[in-house]
Amino acid sequence: MAARTNSDKAAGPIARVLRDLLMPVAMKLLAKPEKMAWQYDYRIDWDEPVGGTAARPQMTVSGSGPA
Repeated sequence: MAARTNSDKAAGPIARVLRDLLMPVAMKLLAKPEKMAWQYDYRIDWDEPVGGTAARPQMTVSGSGPA
């Protein structure tokens, strides 16, 4: 039963051809480096001292605001 479930997820022969033809075009149109820059350009200042617990906002479970 697991093999049947897994094979149902696999692309058929026509879908594989379409995927292989359309993926390069889609990646050129949609994958822009500037959209992901916020993740890759972030730099950690390793020499900056770490703040204590006062640097972090306190959260409550009830959602009524800071404790």
